[in-house]
Amino acid sequence: MDRDASFGNWLTLRRKALRLSRVELAQRVGCAAVTLRKIEADERRPSRQIAERLVEHLALVLADRALFLGAARGQQTVDRLPLPDEVVPSPALGADNSFPLPSTSLIGRVRELAAIRELLVQPTIRLLTLIGAPGIGKTRLVVTAAHALRDAFRDGVVWVPLAALATADQVLPTIARALGIVVHAGQPVLVQLQQALRSRNMLLILDNVEHVVAAAPALANLLAGTHQLKLLVTSRVALRVSAEQRSADSAGDACTPGSALCPALRRHR
Repeated sequence: MDRDASFGNWLTLRRKALRLSRVELAQRVGCAAVTLRKIEADERRPSRQIAERLVEHLALVLADRALFLGAARGQQTVDRLPLPDEVVPSPALGADNSFPLPSTSLIGRVRELAAIRELLVQPTIRLLTLIGAPGIGKTRLVVTAAHALRDAFRDGVVWVPLAALATADQVLPTIARALGIVVHAGQPVLVQLQQALRSRNMLLILDNVEHVVAAAPALANLLAGTHQLKLLVTSRVALRVSAEQRSADSAGDACTPGSALCPALRRHR
């Protein structure tokens, strides 16, 4: 990038590359849109507090954060920062990650689909696990739900099939491949995923987790290191992590209290 480029110009291009409006970014940072407009126009410098909040929402890797804060406060130029459009691409639903299409319409499951959407659009729910015996229709249900949820997640819905995995330590690298993220040696995969997805408003569908359930703590840490990432999981058993909301058939674990999914799944065994 041109050494004479301004911080405001870099910030504007970065925001647009992330497909954020000025109002959206200002709301996430906790400042007025007019304040952000003045920062982007180089009419004022962000305060240290605003700069630190900005860095959390601009999908920067850890190594670039100190550079960003220095540029934001006018202590260095922006030429050492990554190009503003160097961000993780949003995978297209049903394209790069081979998202399955529903083979037929799902008759009689309107209540379950509505319940899944109602739960996943709640800001406090980050992990929803559908628990049930083989053949109950969990995968087909989440496939249909995911297509219906496309408008609820700005950065997309990504399908991550796990049935073919042999060990739990393959789960995070498999998620990275589904997202098109190139994993670099020398840094834990978890950290690289957290950095790439920190500000992504995205839903990951993890299908058939039961045989790699030992990866549950890593999935909980992935959620803890991001702001708006959510997981929809199918499994024969619960993940048993603190963030988990569950819905199960009568052969599975206890349902989430009040969830409409519980009796609905029982009926469709």
